[in-house]
Parts: sequence; C-alpha cells; structure tokens
Amino acid sequence: MALELKSTAVSQLSKTSVERTSFPNRIDALAIAAIVLLAGPVYLYHAVVHAWPMGFAGLYSLMAELIAANSYALPFYVPYYGPGGMPFAYPPFALYVMAATTEIVPTFTYLSLAPPLFSMLSLVAMYLLASSITRSRFTALVAALLLATSGVVLGNHLFADGSVRALAFALTLLGLWSTLHALEKRQPIILAAAAFLFGLTIATHLMYAMFFGLSLVVFVLCSIRKRIVWGVLIAAGGAIVAAPWWLTVSTRYGVEVFSVISTTHGDSMESILSILDPSVFLNAQLPRIMSVDNASLGYAVSLLGLIFCLFTRRWLLPLWFFAIVLVMPDGQRFWVTVGAIAGAIAIIQLSTSIPGRLNYAFVAVLLLLPYQSTWAATVSAQPGLSQSYLDLAVWMREETPQNTRYLFLSTDQSEAEWSAYLFRRVPIAAPWGAEWTGQYGLQYSMFAYQADCVRVQSLNCVERIYQQAKPDYLVVPRLFSALSLQLQNAPSWTLRFANEDYAVWESVRG
Repeated sequence: MALELKSTAVSQLSKTSVERTSFPNRIDALAIAAIVLLAGPVYLYHAVVHAWPMGFAGLYSLMAELIAANSYALPFYVPYYGPGGMPFAYPPFALYVMAATTEIVPTFTYLSLAPPLFSMLSLVAMYLLASSITRSRFTALVAALLLATSGVVLGNHLFADGSVRALAFALTLLGLWSTLHALEKRQPIILAAAAFLFGLTIATHLMYAMFFGLSLVVFVLCSIRKRIVWGVLIAAGGAIVAAPWWLTVSTRYGVEVFSVISTTHGDSMESILSILDPSVFLNAQLPRIMSVDNASLGYAVSLLGLIFCLFTRRWLLPLWFFAIVLVMPDGQRFWVTVGAIAGAIAIIQLSTSIPGRLNYAFVAVLLLLPYQSTWAATVSAQPGLSQSYLDLAVWMREETPQNTRYLFLSTDQSEAEWSAYLFRRVPIAAPWGAEWTGQYGLQYSMFAYQADCVRVQSLNCVERIYQQAKPDYLVVPRLFSALSLQLQNAPSWTLRFANEDYAVWESVRG
C-alpha cells in the first residue's frame, strides 16, 4: 500500500485546528503577521543596536566585490582566502544578490539586515510548508514559531556568516512547498516554480540543495501515486536552471572541485553504510541527534511528535527525518526543521486534553519558554568588529608589503575571519575557503592549534607555528596580556602597531 503524503482530517490533529481551504486568505495573513511580529524583535535586535554586523562574512564580502568589479561576470579567482587564493567555484546566487544590493547600501548594512530578513522569509515559507503537510494553519503557525527559536537554526542563519545560508534556506522551504503542490495538483506552472526554486537553491548553497533533493525523493515516495516523473522533472529542471554556474565551474576547474567540497560536511556514504550494523548506526547517529537543541523544549516535543506520527501511521515526517539523519550527518539544522513540524503536531495533540480556551494558553506557554531563552542568548552576543579593528585593518593595508603573511591569534572565528578581507593580506591559519583548495583539514587543524596556544597564552606554542609557516606578522588581541608580555621580552619580535584592542608584532629574526 502506498505511503500517503496527506494527513488525515485535521480534527484528528487538534480540535483547535483550522482546516486549510484556499491560499492566501485573512487567516494566513494574520498568521504570517504574527510570525513576523514575534520573530522580528529577536531577529532584528542586533541590526538596530550595533553599528557592526554580527558574525563574520569577509569571504562573502570579498566575492561580492569581485563580482561587481568584474561587471557581474563570474570571476575566476578569489585572493587572500583559501588561504593565499581559491577558485571562484562557490555557488554565486546569494553573492550576486549581495553585489547588486551593496551598490546601493553599505556592505555592513547589508550584512546586518539581510540575514534576519532572509530568516524571517524562511519562517513564512515554513508556515506555508507545514500548513500543506499538516492541513492545519494553527499547527503550521506553531511549527514556524518552534523553528524561529531553534538555536541551531539561528546559529546558522541569523548573523553575517548566514547571509548565504539564510537565503538558501528560504529558497529551499519555498521550493519544497511548491514541490508538494506540484506533486498533488500536477499543474505545470507549479512544477516550473518548484524546479526554478530548486535551481536557485543549487546556485546558492550545495548543502541546502542536497536537503532539497533528498526531501524531493521522500515526497515522491510518500505521494499517493508516487509521481516519479514529476519528481524527475523538478530535479532536471533545477539542474538546468543552475547549469550556467555548474557548467562554467566544471569547465574552468574540472568536476573534481565538487568532490573536494563534498568531504567537508560529514561523510554521507559512511553514515549510510552504518545502517547495515544497527549497533554502529546507533553509536554514530544517536549522539548527533541528542546534541541538537537537547536542552530545549523543542527537542522534547519534536521527539514526541515523531513517535506520535509513527503510532498513527503518518509516515512522511518520520521517514523524512530518518533520511536526513542517515544521508546528511552534518545536517542538524535540517533535522530541526522536520522536527519543528513534528513538535507542532505533538503540542497541538497535547492541547486537546485541555478544556476550552485554556488549550491556547497551554500552547502559548510552551512557545514562550524557548522564545525567552532565545531572546536572552541573542541579546548577550556581541559583534567581532569594532572601530579599533578597522583602525588595525587600515594600518595593515597601508604599512605592510602586499606579499605579507600574518598569523591572527584568536579563539573567535567572528574576529579572525574578517581579517583577510579587511587587511587584504594572506593569513596562514584560515579554514574559510580552504574547502575549495583541498586544504580544509590542514587549515582547520592549524586554526584550532593556534586557538589552543592563545587559550594557554604560550609564546613557545606560537613559535612552533612560526617554525612551520613563517608568518611575517602576529596580530594579537591585547586582552591576552600574558602572551603580550612574553612578546615584549622576546628578541625575535618587535612591536609595530598598537591600539586599545590590538597589537601587531613583526618577526625580526635574521
């Protein structure tokens, strides 16, 4: 018997659910407005409070500048990152959006506003997708709000380093919503929309394209008549839409550039093969699942919802969740997306045991708890950029030779990643972009090693890095006072620049 995509009557989910009719209507508009109003204060907080973007996006900023400077033709090469240079093989759609927008607004303004705005668009898309799956607007609203408070989703999308991922996430969820309607209604215009959105996702971020493609397979398997042809048409259409990018990159750098990037987000084949041995599978996958939002209420209700779906023979969400865990071992943000829909079903089901209007209060309290913790975590975060950092960058650009190589000593990626873009010099420990050069493992290890040196504030540890990589300069945050004192007493280093937050030391050994 075919697995069914459609859920049973909404009354079986919740006595408070509102059955879907047409879209859009006044109820949808109110639900979307509620999502925006509730998420907006958290998502836009830093854009309003801070002059600098949160997170890091030096590589993205540089690539967007190169696109604009190249008259919007795809550049061949990205300097500095990699480190020392990398092929411009990154999916470029979000970078083209950034390049065009930053012709009008400053780069830092774009990086402050775009990620939260894209993130709120993804919540609207989540509402539409969950509404189509559950046939309940109220359940969909709860699912969107659960997703809005997920730490792993916010961590990947809300700040500057999420400017590409947040757009890819919104495109993916809108595309999956279109895919459901295409499989159900078999209307060519909806199929074309799903294929177009899949193509844009491919041209934005490959990991999200993988999630889209995997979800498409699951949706086809769970559709009433297993509409394989329609699924193939969506996949093929998406590949055609993205062809200008992947054909260009394959011609320039060879298809092996994609095999290099595929190794940086977990080993999918190893994860898939682990299912052959249940003990290996459980040992490999359970720690990953338990590590995702495991302190949150969202985790508990998501697990409860998946169990409820299994017992009530609603196969889509459990199968979808299991497929993501199996195929995408580094895909926690996608596990949480499916889990939010399952969690919403669990919350609505639990609310049916509460009489009268109190069930709405019950749902509100369950949503308020993660909202409060998300707000507290968001407010406590601070940007890695500052005026003293920009002053440091000006000195590095104006006072050091163009072939300078430096080591930025830091435990904070948000601080260190910006440096190559702002200094216009080559770092020696920089994993950003190294996935496209085949050096990601080496660069990640080197960055982690220097971070360990900083934590113990050991110049001897730093000297071991020097013996291996021979940087011309050390950039040292002045909060590491013990390390700074050791540098002052070291004859092989001399102070060249200092402000209230940073110091630059030059190697003066013969």
